Formats: sequence, C-alpha cells, structure tokens
Amino acid sequence: MIGNNHQDSTSPTHGSGTLTINGGEALFTNGIVKVGSKSSDSTGAQAIVLNGGVLATRRIYVDASTKVAKTLTFNGGTLRLSGSGALIDGPGATNGTLTVNVGDGGAVIDTGAHALTLAPPLLGAGSGGLTKFGSGSLTLTGASTYLGPTRVMGGMLRLGGAATALQPDLAVASGCGVSLCDGALTVFAPRTLAFGSAAPVAVELETAADSAASDRLVLPAGAVLDRLAFAPVVQGTQIRSTRPGDYVVLAYTGSAPDINRFSVPDPAVNRTYSFLLNEGEKTVTLRIAAGGAVSEWILPGGGAWETAGNWTFPPANAAGSAVRLGAAILAPATVSAASPVTLGTLTFDNPNAYTLTGAGFTFDAEGATASVAAVQGAPVISAPLTLADDLAVVPDAGASVTLAGAVGGDGALIKTGAGEVIVTQANTFGGGARLQQGSVVLSGAATLGSGPVTAEGGSGFRIEGATPVTLTNDLSMAKGISCNTVGADLTLDGNLTWANGQSLHKNGPHELRLSGTSVGASGARINIERGTVRFLDGCDVTLESGNRDTVLMSMNANDFRTAVIDEGARVDINGFYMEYGVSNTVVVQGGTLNMRGGGGSKDLCLLRANGAGTDRFIVNGGRVTGAPDMWFGIGIRGGASALGALIINGGTTSLGRVSMGVRMESGVFDGRGLLEVNSGRLEVTGTFNWMGDSAPGRTNWVVLGNGMPGAGTLSLPATLSTSFAAPNQPILVFNGGTLETAGLSPFGGTSLADYLNGAKQLVVNAAGARVDTCGHDVTFAQPLEAGTAGGGLIKLGDGALTLAGGCAFTGPTAVEAGTLVLPTDGYASTGLSVASGAVLSLVNGVIQEQAFATVAFQNGAALHVEASADGSACDRIALPASATVGALGVRVVTSGSDDPVTRPGDYTLFTCAGSVPNVSGWTLLNPAPGRMSSFETVGASVVLRVAYASGVSIWTLPSSGAWETAGNWTVPPADAPGTAVRFDDAISAPATVTRSAPSTLGALTFNNAAAYTV
Repeated sequence: MIGNNHQDSTSPTHGSGTLTINGGEALFTNGIVKVGSKSSDSTGAQAIVLNGGVLATRRIYVDASTKVAKTLTFNGGTLRLSGSGALIDGPGATNGTLTVNVGDGGAVIDTGAHALTLAPPLLGAGSGGLTKFGSGSLTLTGASTYLGPTRVMGGMLRLGGAATALQPDLAVASGCGVSLCDGALTVFAPRTLAFGSAAPVAVELETAADSAASDRLVLPAGAVLDRLAFAPVVQGTQIRSTRPGDYVVLAYTGSAPDINRFSVPDPAVNRTYSFLLNEGEKTVTLRIAAGGAVSEWILPGGGAWETAGNWTFPPANAAGSAVRLGAAILAPATVSAASPVTLGTLTFDNPNAYTLTGAGFTFDAEGATASVAAVQGAPVISAPLTLADDLAVVPDAGASVTLAGAVGGDGALIKTGAGEVIVTQANTFGGGARLQQGSVVLSGAATLGSGPVTAEGGSGFRIEGATPVTLTNDLSMAKGISCNTVGADLTLDGNLTWANGQSLHKNGPHELRLSGTSVGASGARINIERGTVRFLDGCDVTLESGNRDTVLMSMNANDFRTAVIDEGARVDINGFYMEYGVSNTVVVQGGTLNMRGGGGSKDLCLLRANGAGTDRFIVNGGRVTGAPDMWFGIGIRGGASALGALIINGGTTSLGRVSMGVRMESGVFDGRGLLEVNSGRLEVTGTFNWMGDSAPGRTNWVVLGNGMPGAGTLSLPATLSTSFAAPNQPILVFNGGTLETAGLSPFGGTSLADYLNGAKQLVVNAAGARVDTCGHDVTFAQPLEAGTAGGGLIKLGDGALTLAGGCAFTGPTAVEAGTLVLPTDGYASTGLSVASGAVLSLVNGVIQEQAFATVAFQNGAALHVEASADGSACDRIALPASATVGALGVRVVTSGSDDPVTRPGDYTLFTCAGSVPNVSGWTLLNPAPGRMSSFETVGASVVLRVAYASGVSIWTLPSSGAWETAGNWTVPPADAPGTAVRFDDAISAPATVTRSAPSTLGALTFNNAAAYTV
C-alpha cells in the first residue's frame, strides 16, 4: 500500500510516500502494489520509482483519489509481471491522475508468458526508451511521447489506438514480433527499423472484411530486415484473412526489400498468399487468391450453381469433389442448383449466411467420410441431401449449419466441431448418427433417420420451437450426452445404454421422456439440471452405479427439477440425491421403482441435502421399494426455509430405514422433514428415526391420513431418536390413517414397551387415530393430545395397545380387534364400542371409573378389570342410558397381579344410568378355583359376586391355628374319604396349621405365595 493503510481504509489519508527500487529484487508475486486511497478527499503524493533492480508483482492497482499526485517512473529498473490483463489496473489508471514517466535510464517491462495491456501513455523527453522482455505480449494504447529506442527482445509488442502514432527507433529481435491489430486500419512509420535475421520477425496486421484496405508498415531509409512472417487477420478479429484481393501491406523509402524472404506461415485452407513488389510506387502488396483443387464461389452475391463464371473453376459434380462458399459475398445470399449435384466436401466460410437450395446434393467421398464444414457464419442447406457415405458436419465454434432439407441415404451423420447443427426435417438416412462435439438442434418434425445414435464426445440435443420432438433411434452413450428441452419436449423412444461412468444431462424447462429399455454400467447417472425427466409406460431402466446418486438433482439454485415415473414404467436405480434449486420433485404415478442404495453413505435418497427450498418425493401409485439396510433421509440442511417431504398418496412404498434427518447421526443439520401418508401404504421394515439431527428448534412432522377415516397406512417398526435430548420437536399427527405396529426393529435399539420412542408429541385430529397392533403387545408412552376437535381412536388387529399417557382427544373409542388398555387417568374419549372378540382393558395398576357418553359392547366382546387385594374396590364403567351391552366376557384380576379375585364379595363392574344389562349370557373368563362366581344385578349396578364354593372347607383364619377349631374354616372339614380342603389367600405371612389327630381327605389344595405348614 502506498498512500493507504493495510486495511485499505475508505477514510481520507494525507501523507506522501515513495517506493524506490535502486537494485536487487522487490518480490510481490502473490499480490499487487496499490497506489492511492479510496477517498476522494485524500491528498499528498505517491510514487513508484524504478532506478534499477526488479519490481516483481502480479499488477499495479491505482485508486481514483483525484487530489493525490501519483507517478510511476521508469529509470533503468525492470518491472516484471506474473499475471495477465491490465498492467496498471483500477480507476486511477484511466482517469488521468497517474503519470507514467520514462527517465534517461529507460523503461524495462518483462511480461513473462502473460498478455498485458498498458493504457496510460509513456511520457518522456530524454533519451530513455522501452525494452520488452518475456515470451508474452505487451499492448500499448496510450499516446506515448518517450524519445528513446523501442526494443522487442521477447514475445510480441502490440500497438493500438493512439500508440500507433508513435514513431520510435524500433528494433525487434529474431523470433519476436510487432502487431498493428487494434480494430482500426493504420499506417505505422518508425523513425528507424532493425529486425533480427536469425529467425523470421512476425508482423501482425489487419485487412478489411469487404475491401482491399489494410494496415501498412512504412520502412524508413536504412531499415535493416531479412525474413518477415506476415500474419494477416480480418479487421477486428483473430481470423486469418481469406478474402481474395491485393493488399498493400508495406511501403519503403530506401532500397527495396527482398520479398522472397517474406511469408505467411499459417495460410488458410484453399488460399495462396504471395507478395508483389512495385518499385515505382515503392510498395509491397500481399495477394490473397483462391488455390488448390477446390471450386470456390467468387460472385459477390447469390446465383446459379451451374454458372461457370460464379466459380474459380466449375465444380466437377463428381464423387470426392470439393466446393467452398467463402469470402465472396458481402450480404446473405442464396446459391441454387437446378439439377442434382454430387460432391465430397462442402465448406462455408463467411459471416454472412449462404442458403443452398436446389434439386438435391449427394455426398460421396468414394468410401471415405464426406464433410460439410462451417468456419464461420450460419449457412442453411434447404435442398435434400443423400448420404452415399458417412457425412461429417463440422461447424466451428460460433458457427452453425442448418439442414433444412430432408436427409436420406445409407450413410451416417457425424456431428463434430464446437458449433451447432440444426435439423428441421423428418430424415430417413440409415447409418445412424455419431455425436462427437457441439449441439444438435432439433425442431419441428426433426428426426435422425434410422440406425443408432452414439454419443462419443461433448455433444447433445437442444430442442427449439414449440413442437415436441420424438427420436426412435437407440442411443448409446460411450460418453456423456446433454438434452436441453428449451422449447419443447423430447421423447427418446429407443433403447438407451450407458458406458461406465457416463451421464445423461437434462436441461431446459420442458420434458425429456424415456420409453425404451435403458441399461447403464457402473457409475451411470441421470443428471437433471432443469425441467423434467419422465419415464413413460413401457420404459424399463436399470442403472448400475457405484454411488447413491444415480439420479442427481442438485444444480442451479433458481431452477425446478422433476423426475416422473408413469404407470407401466419400471425403474431400478441406486437412488436419488436432491439439493439446491427452488424445488426437486420425484413423482411415482405408477409402475415400479426400486432403489438399491450405494456408496459409503448407505443412502437411497436425500431430500433437501442442502440449500433453501423444498424437495418432494411423491408416490401416487405403483410400487416403490428400497434396500432393507439403506437409508431414506427426509430433510437435511438449508435452515428454516428448507423442507424435505415424503408424500404417499397411493400405491405401496416399502423402505428399509427412514430418518427424519441423516441416518443415525446427530449432526447439527438444520433442515426440516415432513412425512405425509394421505392414502396408499408406506412400510418401514428396518428403522425409523424421528430426529437424525440435533439442530435446536428443528421440527419434523409425520401426518398420517388425509382427513378421511381409513385413508393411508403407515407400517412402522418400534421407533427411536438419536437426538432426543436436543431441543427439537418430532410430531406425529393422526389424521384418519392407520398406523401398523410391525414389531421390533431388526437392527435393534427399540422396545415394544415404548413403541413410538423419539416422538415428542402425538396429536389426534378430527379424522381420528387408527392403530393396528398386528399381533404385538405395544405401549404408547406419550399422551395422545387433541388436535382438531372430534378425533377418536380405533384399535385394530390382534395384540394389545397400552396407552400409558393421558388422552385428551374427545372423539369415540372403538376396539375392533385385539386389546386396548386404557391409561391410569386422563381418558377424555366420549364414546366407546367394543366389537365381538375384542377386549377393553382397564388393567393398568390403578383402580378407576370410566364414563362415556355412548357405550356399546357387542356379543362376544370382553372387558378386563382389576380389583384391590382387599376386595374393597374394582374398576368400573358408568354406562349411559343409551348403552348396549351384549353377551360379555369379563376377566377380573387382583390389582398388581394376574391372579383371579378370590376374596368373597360383590365387585361392581358397571353403574347404569338407564336399563341394567341382561347378564344372563355373560361369562367370567378367569374363575378362581374353589370359588363360586356369578354376575348379579344390584340396584342400578352390575356386580361380579364371588363366594366360597359349597362342600369345600377353606381356611379363613389369617394366621396359624388349630385344624380342629370350626371357626377357622368356611365349613369344618369332615374326617372322611372324598373331603376337599383348601388353603388359599387367608394368610399374608407363613402360617402353621396343626392337626392333633390323623385325618382322612380326598383333596388338599394350596394356593398362596405365603407358605402354609400343616
């Protein structure tokens, strides 16, 4: 920094500073030297002075600071640059506030191999000049005034604009050069001139595009020169001059130069370059003429192909003949052939477009490859073409060839060259197409005949116009290919094959539609950069890939990308990777999709791996499967505005492992996940992770159902969360769909006793919760909260569902199969129905009374309740007046155990607001041995009455005692054969019963955890 601080401050500075180099080297090779400040209020003077040595830097940057005097003085030292572009950069380089002086020691500039431009003029009044070193180029554009010699010791010195007015003492070493190419035709007249002779000296000059005008070098008297290598280019371009004509490129004032030592070392195709000496006018003329065996059009406008005078010599109309439509025309022109023409090669070379019409052209290269080339411009061939041999169409970069006539024959169309080939007709050629470079633009009814299309290089299709294009050819991708549907859809009806590691790139807003059989080797990929790829009915795709990203959707942050699998399609791939873009969407309309997973990541799919936006995986029908040990990740990165959504609207989807985040990890990834099962079926067979990331504030939603009862099924193994402790919120919303509890995860780490472990909130919306336990005994530890009003619970399937948390939903409860165990308190459901064969259980360790607005127990339904050990209380249900209770099975256990109640007494099961149920068909499912049980109506209640069995002597003393004491028994035991004696639950601690004399019995039964000793 000169004139500012190291922070490049915008505050004014008022000091002065100078960087002076007198010898040695000052190396700033990785940065810049900056002069001046950003403030327009800065003052002072800053200078760089090169008296000797070397200043090495990438460039010099000069700020505006108009009140600061800024100078760069060359006085014998060398400026060596390590970058290309402006030698002096920044606003101060061009606003007139920088002065570049050349002292008597002169300016020495070493460009290295770089191309540099110096805009400020080199000012000097002494003997100092300019010496250029380095193999690169130095372009001077300012009105320099230095008076010393100009020496080119390496590379090229280019003079442009005002610099061409310089009249220096010019010396150019052998193998170096000077250029006058600046877009304007000028006359350059140095005071003295000396060119080296060991190798040609290059002289670049420009010729007019439409006349014989050109730059001119004027040789002073006494000029020393030997071999000159002229490089004529079209004015304003770097294209070799080809327009036939005579161009005065040199004038002299002394002896005539030896033009036999002049050359054009890089002549254009089909051109000859010669030099003519005019000693009278003291000039040298460069003559450009058509040459070789190529017939070249020379008429400056359109005309008839058959007119001989329109050509350098008439085309032969034979196999292998060569034709060139080149520089002659000055505006777009049409050349028409009235009769069929046969030729081998055709070259267009004019920025103005030729249009070739007529009866037709046959390309025959006598067994070799024929060609149509466009060096420049946009020629159109509207006549029909016949391919007797393969035809290479070769537009150079920036050029194009339009095939507007139908193309037939047996040959192949070979697209090479960086430019475009535009095809507009339904073609019939039979040799297929080989795409080696550049784009093939298809529009209208365009086809590529029959035979295979082979992608052999950086090529592809672009669809222009509003008409969809269909190609029936098989496509083989030896190299990658791009399909840009910028104007309309493209359908590939043929079979597709991928070589190892190759990609099909899709771009453009419209659809790429695949309908054939596609097979890809390892690393094959479909890269959707924009728009839609659709797999049509009948499409059969198998892509083997070494990684997860078989279908890659991650380019261009502002685009929409979609993959659609139609009904009847079959797609077998490793997986999908989605990130960035406004949205990425996979839609399975039908058919089958199988994802195998791959690579070290163990992923099938990542929804919204990064970037703000929404990624969706939507299944509307068909069948989707994923490898059982691979992960489907929903919502990864991108912050609060990023969402990954798996949406099931139909069909069957079976996935092995699903994570709302990244697998079993707990990284701080801040996306959001949404899983909706609106209809159809989603099976997770391995692992379900509610929260795979520990980012604070992250919310993941699972919504089961679309608001219609019975819509959608979600089958889950017992679940988990690897980031449960983080401040985040995984939520399950029951919205009419069915949750199937499929059992423990085969990968471990889960429990039936906390089946939905990891979910922090369970919500029941108006359409209700449906749970099918599928033969398992499972527990929901979380409360079931009420969402939208009216939602209830339907218990389905064999097995038991235990609700351990309070339930705030108010809709009805229906037990249609298996067992439903109600929570200890907080069950707000207003209705109850229990189907035949189903069980409602109040056995949860707490004696409680449940009340419902409606109750219906069908015939064959069952009720399980528990009673206190002392018989003082029993679970009960308050029946409303409208209740219906059929033939009921009842099971009553002692609280805290699975033992039947044995203490005699009445156990109230129901209190009735209306009619008392008819209990005549009721069954006690667990009668206690040695007890008589019956269901009785006692007022407005139904009770289970337990009594001692008649004829059985049962010990009733709660401690030790004598056998003979009658009061210790329900009935004193007889001393006779057949007598039945029981020792049941009278004692609570070990006790001894003593018999003073022998006794005869028929049966002796013990039934107590505390030991009796008799």
